[in-house]
Amino acid sequence: MNFTFERFFSAIYNARIVLILMLMILTIMSLSMRFALAEISPVGLWKTIDDSTGRERSIVKIWKEGDVFNGKIIKILNDPRGGSDFICSECEGELYNKPIIGLTIIRNMKKDEEKWSGGEILDPENGIFYNATMSLDNFGKILEVRGFVGFSFFGRSQFWTKVSNIQ
Repeated sequence: MNFTFERFFSAIYNARIVLILMLMILTIMSLSMRFALAEISPVGLWKTIDDSTGRERSIVKIWKEGDVFNGKIIKILNDPRGGSDFICSECEGELYNKPIIGLTIIRNMKKDEEKWSGGEILDPENGIFYNATMSLDNFGKILEVRGFVGFSFFGRSQFWTKVSNIQ
């Protein structure tokens, strides 16, 4: 095999074409993933799971209002009466003794890159609002809700499951 400049430059030219094509494919894949992720949202119905017992607790409805996301309890699970007599006895101010069903427990969450943050979540068992973040996993089927005081490191997470109806 004889070395010629023509073959050498032809090989370089072919390698450049392959490299350009690979970069174009990677760019298109990256953009399509970004658009797919941009459409995923926490809006909808979520089944809450107690992080200490693993039992289903409630159904929370999350909605978008302007540029913030809020959520309220719409059903209590694993209670024969459906939780209709549950009240927030530990809450303070205007939420004191309000029914748990219909109680807004997530408020003012804003989209922040691939998560939602800057808002609060209420723990109706102790009446305390915590700083919160939310992030979606498993193509929008699992919502990680993290409540914390100060830094996210000092908190706990719950993993809620997306549901299509109240059940």
